[in-house]
Amino acid sequence: MKNSLNKLSLLLISASLMSGCTHPITSTVENNSNSHTSSIVEERISSSNDKSENNTTSNVSSSSSVSPTTSVNTNPNNCNNHELEETVTKEATLIDKGVKHFKCPNCHAEFDNYFYKLDEFVFEDITFMDDGNEHQIFISGLLPYGCSVKYENNTLKGIGSKEATAKIYDESNNLLLERKAKINIVQNIGLPNIRIVTEDGTDPDWHSVNGERPYKNMNVSIDNCDSTYVKNNIAGEIKVRGNSTNQESVAKRAFRLKFTSKNNLLGLNNGVKEKSWVLLADFFDQSRFRNETAFTIGNSLFNYSGFYSSDFKHVTLYMNGENRGVYLLAEQQQAKKERIPINEPEDASTVKTGYLIEIDGLASQSGKINNDTHIGTHEGDPFFTTGTGSTGGMWGGWGGQGGDSINGVNITDKAYVIKTDVFGEEQVPFIRDYTDNVLKAFKGLLKGEKKQIVDENGELKDSPYDTQYETLNSYIDLDSFFRMYILQEYLKDYDVGWGSFYMYVDFSSNSKAKRLTMGAPWDFDLGLGNKQASNGGWGGSGDQGNSNNDKDIPSSGISSTKDNFLNSNEYTNGMTTFNPWLYMLSQTDFFQNMIKKYYSIFDKSNIYERVISTIAYERVAFAESFNDNHARYGKGSSGSTLMQTRQYDSHKDATDYLIKWLGERKAYLDQNWGK
Repeated sequence: MKNSLNKLSLLLISASLMSGCTHPITSTVENNSNSHTSSIVEERISSSNDKSENNTTSNVSSSSSVSPTTSVNTNPNNCNNHELEETVTKEATLIDKGVKHFKCPNCHAEFDNYFYKLDEFVFEDITFMDDGNEHQIFISGLLPYGCSVKYENNTLKGIGSKEATAKIYDESNNLLLERKAKINIVQNIGLPNIRIVTEDGTDPDWHSVNGERPYKNMNVSIDNCDSTYVKNNIAGEIKVRGNSTNQESVAKRAFRLKFTSKNNLLGLNNGVKEKSWVLLADFFDQSRFRNETAFTIGNSLFNYSGFYSSDFKHVTLYMNGENRGVYLLAEQQQAKKERIPINEPEDASTVKTGYLIEIDGLASQSGKINNDTHIGTHEGDPFFTTGTGSTGGMWGGWGGQGGDSINGVNITDKAYVIKTDVFGEEQVPFIRDYTDNVLKAFKGLLKGEKKQIVDENGELKDSPYDTQYETLNSYIDLDSFFRMYILQEYLKDYDVGWGSFYMYVDFSSNSKAKRLTMGAPWDFDLGLGNKQASNGGWGGSGDQGNSNNDKDIPSSGISSTKDNFLNSNEYTNGMTTFNPWLYMLSQTDFFQNMIKKYYSIFDKSNIYERVISTIAYERVAFAESFNDNHARYGKGSSGSTLMQTRQYDSHKDATDYLIKWLGERKAYLDQNWGK
């Protein structure tokens, strides 16, 4: 690639141009690209007469990638027309600037064009219902490392509309780009209503029949919402879903909806139409905001970067005419183009397809497992165990793959349920062996054994790479792992190694997930300081030794990596919630450097501010619905103490505690990884 440079305006910061000295220059460069990146250009001038280098630096900021397509009128080598050749290109990522390297063969001048990846966030119109308070909007998604955002004209109180501006700056406070979005406040009509009528007028049965919960025919209508989203008598089926809420004493159950034809509900996920949706009861969370908080964070961490986290919306559910309280409408965790982006097999002809797997502690309770193959079935889904296959019987297992340990922590076996369709006898052993090989390679790397990778056939091969990072990143999507680590470390999900923890990989020719990838965060109602641990603590926001003597769940990888995501030798009510994947990530030689970058991205992207703003808004705007729900299912209701979660006298008390917990946890992480 060759370019000529002309009409470049130069502002010399230093007056001298002596050989061997560095002189920064600010320049204006014509923009000739439409990509969503921004540039900082550094010019390095090499003398053709000796081996010393005269460096001249110039900075430029624009909303697009900039290529040097103009010429320098004055330079120390008297080259009047740079004929540039592009010699090196490095793509921009979330954590590193990109660079395009140019060199003039005439005078040996060198130019580095640095640019940012600014396509993983949006600034969108948001509509609030009038609650008498002032509101503001934030970006969604992630800013690249080193960038920050400032807002203008970004508050509104009372019914109306206002255009706000988000300005993105680099680490030197240079303006990179601007985005516009509207704050809208409309009349408060309350939460949308979802009305379900079953064919016989009774609730679906929560008991399992032949290992599966039965569906019941239903019709669904939606009202009290924008006219675009109104639905009337959509045909489908409904069944009880979940594990903790599927117990006799629980007063409020969760449901899965499966329509006869594809439908979108309330505009979720940009209007995507699918057959399957879920209604989460949030029964054990008396704030009713823990899952919503996790989804809000998950949306920013995953959804603008080619990964996936469920969209969501609070609704009021009516079942056969009876008000059942506030539910969280969400998406079914499944392999679909607009959900978890992997291909599902259509038949038994190949093992080279997509696989969605879930750590599921209940799978080992079924007892339907072949001890030779380590393969079984759970509620109609196949599952497998890793390593020795010894899950220790109850609650997800702690067999330990032959006693393997990393820095004194036992890397426990887990049961993995396959959530994608399975047709052939070879598909389950294939994903079992692949998962086992990834674990073996990962553990071997950390133990200082021979570096190995896992190839496109799921086989172990010698690693061609020198570093831990390059080796792991060849078969594990480390970007997704760090995003999940941030989410789990912040929210301290009690189930992080017990259940509802999803990973996926796709061996198809058109795969978008050729490496093992984490995504689809789910089931956080026991986290965020809600669940009481076996030692009587409550999952406090600090580390093991915090002043409240709270149990860290999962305990912080910051203060004690041995206890990160619960020590594998530690159990609560007979179960271990240790997550071997996140623990092993924390033991890599690049972890501390990388996690601080990802946390900086998390912090600068205003995710915490957006979460707190959402909770503060909804608990006031929809106070009548949440208070009514608390009266039905709050402190003292049937089954409310079953999971040893916090109890509150009012919904306000419950949300006050959650907001306080989130603030304290954020401050704790700031001390260790941030400011």
